Formats: sequence, structure tokens, C-alpha cells
Amino acid sequence: MKQVEAFGNTSRITKTMPRPRIARTASGKSKIVRRSITLDASLDRAVRSIAGHGDFSAFVAESLVRRIQQDSMLALLDELDAEYGPVGKAAERRAERTWQRLHGSRSTAAR
Repeated sequence: MKQVEAFGNTSRITKTMPRPRIARTASGKSKIVRRSITLDASLDRAVRSIAGHGDFSAFVAESLVRRIQQDSMLALLDELDAEYGPVGKAAERRAERTWQRLHGSRSTAAR
């Protein structure tokens, strides 16, 4: 967030990146909606090998939350690019050096 704070208006983050919330009833229980999905058999096996049979729904729900957050972050980055222009090459190099110093490897994230 420090990089965004440098632009000033951090309230945009909250508006652009909503945190998915689990709806709760008056008794405090979450509202659950059943959905049916169709998956390739190999994808189903891969998910079950990671999540196990009983945690399949939780795995899918967490994946959906991550996707919503990722899409929101990409929308924010597009908005910042439109307002301030793209990140310069020098800033990219500084960010890459910082990433390497903190994580010891190259960033593989692509926009």
C-alpha cells in the first residue's frame, strides 16, 4: 500500500477492491448458496488431491475470493495507469531489486 499512498488518495483502494464478506444471518450463521459446477475430470482430481473430498467447496470458495481480489487489483492498476501513466522502466527495476532482496527470486507476476 505504500506505493499507492504516494499517489495520495488511498480511499480509492477500498472502493475499487471490496473485501468479499460472508453474509451472516441474525443467528450468526453464514448464508450458504448451493451451486452446481461442471469440471474437467483431471481438474476435479487435482482439486481433490489438494483439498480432499470434504473440503472441495471451501477450496472452490477460497479460489473464487482470490479471483475476485485479483480482478479488483488489476482494475485498480488499470485505473492508476490511466490516471498517472504506466510505471517507468526505472521504477520497474527498483521494484524488481526490492523484490529480489526481500524474496530472493524474480517476480513472475504478469499484468
